[in-house]
Amino acid sequence: MSRQPPAGTGFFSSDLSVDESLLVESAGFGARAFVIGSCVYHTGSSYVGPGYGMMVPGPAGASRMAGLGGAWGGEFEATSAAMRDGRRLALRRLGEHCSASGGVGVVGVRITSDSFGETGATRRFLAIGTAIGPDSAAARSLADHARLPFMSHLSGQDFYLLVQAGYMPVDVVIGSCVIYARAQSFVNTVANTKNMELETFTKALYTARELAMERMQSEVIALGADGVVGVEMVEAAHNWGSASITEFFVLGTAIRQVSSEHRKLLPRLVVPLEDTVVRTSPSSIVREHQ
Repeated sequence: MSRQPPAGTGFFSSDLSVDESLLVESAGFGARAFVIGSCVYHTGSSYVGPGYGMMVPGPAGASRMAGLGGAWGGEFEATSAAMRDGRRLALRRLGEHCSASGGVGVVGVRITSDSFGETGATRRFLAIGTAIGPDSAAARSLADHARLPFMSHLSGQDFYLLVQAGYMPVDVVIGSCVIYARAQSFVNTVANTKNMELETFTKALYTARELAMERMQSEVIALGADGVVGVEMVEAAHNWGSASITEFFVLGTAIRQVSSEHRKLLPRLVVPLEDTVVRTSPSSIVREHQ
């Protein structure tokens, strides 16, 4: 599998489902290869000390203690940047694998992150998807108007609908924020005996979500895209040694209109071939066998 198959054999690999593959082909594109991009990245140590600081990466690989001055906590900016950079490296290598496989874009992109080693200081980022290439003149024209290689985390079905409406994916856009919420002993003690909001944590979560979304939107603007679709948000504590430290990660697909005007899609009536009533109703089954 490390060698390219002979030209003209039609060999390809894909993690798309049968339905997705057929719809991608209907859009004029064909699967080229299952592609991967990975990165192992140092994101800082997981210790939170009495001064509410955390060891984070510094210049030239050095580490420094990042303090949190807010009453409710604050963001570990260096760690947020490290999480973003690790994912971006994985995505860049995914694009390089796509180009080497003869593709012009990747659909169904998924990004995972897990701890690498005994502590949470090092993480492994993995980006996977299916590289596709144009199989028709119309698809080649669409690819010529796109930023290559384009990337999308949308499914094959959504990619088909996007193309039919006159749009093309530009890139997978991401935003990350690693936040720490200070635990207040008095509030925690009262909370054990009374129903009440923990405002410290509420503010931290709101702040992290807003920062992650702003950073994703900044990438969309920098790409000159018309907007972002399929936005997903993931909250994870990872392995940073404290339940009060969490990351908010958002991703979506930036899109750009490539047709002269937006094309409206009309719904279609789909009738299944199987008669579910006959198969589930006892009286119908009796009549069927009479």
